[in-house]
Amino acid sequence: MKTLSQVWMVFMLANMVSIGHVSDLNIFLCHLLYYLLKDDYFVDVANIICHKIYKLVRFEISQNN
Repeated sequence: MKTLSQVWMVFMLANMVSIGHVSDLNIFLCHLLYYLLKDDYFVDVANIICHKIYKLVRFEISQNN
């Protein structure tokens, strides 16, 4: 794996998509990494992070009720 893809992988595992472990990518993250590295494809990273935060907050609220 090239250095740029390793940097994106670490960023995705640590910040974008919170999972219990940070050693491997699932198929969704592999596709996301592929499209992040393509020059002619735009990925809205801020929207992905926002959506994940929203889902996490909704899950926490539903667990507390």
